[in-house]
Amino acid sequence: MPIMNANKRILAGAEILLMLPALLFMSALVLRGLPHGYGLAQTAQQVVDWYAGKMWTLWVLLLVLPLTVLVTGCGALLSSWNDGLGTPRSASQMLGSLRADLSTFFVLLPH
Repeated sequence: MPIMNANKRILAGAEILLMLPALLFMSALVLRGLPHGYGLAQTAQQVVDWYAGKMWTLWVLLLVLPLTVLVTGCGALLSSWNDGLGTPRSASQMLGSLRADLSTFFVLLPH
């Protein structure tokens, strides 16, 4: 079991890293609404302009990476719900597993 927990931690860390570009862009969208007297609003506007200026950033950083997180998170959740034979557990066991692996479930929520 310690190896499984280490794998889940590595997966969660990788998913956080994959979400950081989208988080940066969304944060910049919010922060650019600050009054222009703040340097933070100007920096946020530069970040938004950089993302908007390059088409690949919109596709890769804002769509592909979060979708990758969604797919890998669903895969991790489904694999934790299956027993060793690959057959689904009963509904009560799945709910118990969900409570036990709540961190895995919360990785999927923002998507």
